[in-house]
Amino acid sequence: RVGITPFVHIVVTAALLMALTVYSRKFLLSSHLDRDTEGPKFAFPRGRLLILGMLCASGFVIEGGILDWCAIYVREDLKADPVYAGVATSLCSGGMALGRFLGDPVLHRFGNRNTIRYGGLVSLLGVAGAIATPSVWLSVLCFGIACLGLSNVVPAVFKEAGHVPGYPSGVSIATVTTCGYGGFLLAPPAIGIVADRFSLAIGLGLLMILGLFLVLGATGISRERTDTG
Repeated sequence: RVGITPFVHIVVTAALLMALTVYSRKFLLSSHLDRDTEGPKFAFPRGRLLILGMLCASGFVIEGGILDWCAIYVREDLKADPVYAGVATSLCSGGMALGRFLGDPVLHRFGNRNTIRYGGLVSLLGVAGAIATPSVWLSVLCFGIACLGLSNVVPAVFKEAGHVPGYPSGVSIATVTTCGYGGFLLAPPAIGIVADRFSLAIGLGLLMILGLFLVLGATGISRERTDTG
């Protein structure tokens, strides 16, 4: 404990993030790159873009659901010491960070669609293991594995969205991103409603359905890419 108030913590953190944001502007692509490209300036998701938007939303929902609720599940459902709840959150965040630091080699090695497919499968199995086992440590480890497997799903979807025919890459990525963050905002309260009505295990279990959708959806866009050459 360093003895600072929440207000000071928030102000200092916000100032540091603002400074980093201003500094990072020089590394961004120029705004004129998409200015004169052909195609719509705004796009409602449909066809392949809709599939990618749903995949992005699914990835964000699983990510947000695990990060926001794993600690409560460990603490309340498994009756573990609060320290394990902190370990669960830290392990999940660490898994996401580690996976994304290794993202470029993973995407080059497996490709976009396989990264989405295998990431969805790992997240499905990880969540299933986390809610099926009575072991606190095993549950915490499974949550971490789920996040590690999921870590490059959304970046792979973004990369795939940049190559949708008929749309400038900026427009298609923005459309898919909007779908994704919509899911990210809806996930925590939706799981909370299910947990209040039934149980948190059932709420988290619904994330497995989205993991399965990632597997099947990646197969769908893979076939479409094959069919269209």
